Amino acid sequence: MYILIYVVRVHLGVQQKMNKQSKNLAVLTEDLGLSQRSFYLIDNLNKFCRDRSAAVTCYTTSVIPPVMKALFPFMNQYYFSSFNGTAIATSIDTAKALIKTKNNTKRFLYLWDLEWIRKPVDFDDTCSVLRNPDINIITRSESHKKMVENYANTTVCGIVDDWDMAQLEELIWN
Repeated sequence: MYILIYVVRVHLGVQQKMNKQSKNLAVLTEDLGLSQRSFYLIDNLNKFCRDRSAAVTCYTTSVIPPVMKALFPFMNQYYFSSFNGTAIATSIDTAKALIKTKNNTKRFLYLWDLEWIRKPVDFDDTCSVLRNPDINIITRSESHKKMVENYANTTVCGIVDDWDMAQLEELIWN
């Protein structure tokens, strides 16, 4: 009888600890292939997975081998519809998917690169994403912040340098 009570107490204690610390983070990106953005993303998410008690999953548009070993699961974007937690899109296209998916998520868009500078894009389409009230925009630098605010006449909620997880945590968990 005493063993049963002890097992129940231990199980409930572990369950309560897990419920207090259970945070889910999803990153939506085109791929984890060879790029500076992918390197910083994987490197910082690996450190985050080792040090924190949050579950991280990366959803990609095209599944190709990552630039370095990932210590978190990554899968095709089609599985994102069942996700529950905080989600970060990494481009205008992945932000569109984030907006269209009707799941229980707190939505962010981390603009590592200002896509509309390098290639022609539809201004109205891009601004509809950037002005969406359900998305909080994060930029890589102060200069990117000013450019986004000027381009889309919207506000940026914060700046995170090269996927710095300490800076990112302050923005997404609060």
